[in-house]
Amino acid sequence: MLYNLSVIELMGDNDPEFINTLISVFIESIPSDLENINTAADNHDWTQVSFMAHKIKSTIDNLGIETLKNIIRMLEAKSIISALSVDDILSYVNEVTNVMTEVVKEMRINYPNIS
Repeated sequence: MLYNLSVIELMGDNDPEFINTLISVFIESIPSDLENINTAADNHDWTQVSFMAHKIKSTIDNLGIETLKNIIRMLEAKSIISALSVDDILSYVNEVTNVMTEVVKEMRINYPNIS
């Protein structure tokens, strides 16, 4: 499994309604966030890439998506992103997009009654 719900279970005191609400919000909102970070990367708008990475970071942390924790922090930090090559940035954005898209697919399978 690409994600781990233990953080949101703890946050919501294992309340299924709370957990389902957060999963629903994630499934509904992450596609547009991914579109925005990809558009920013395609336009070489590193400030916007950093902003979107910051926005996505809490979701990655709350869903325990360990494979992206370092990558999203590199994209978020303006000092790091300015030192990366364009190819590296595009590769990292692609990795974030691919993994988050797979997480959405997994959640839709694991929680078919949500969204």
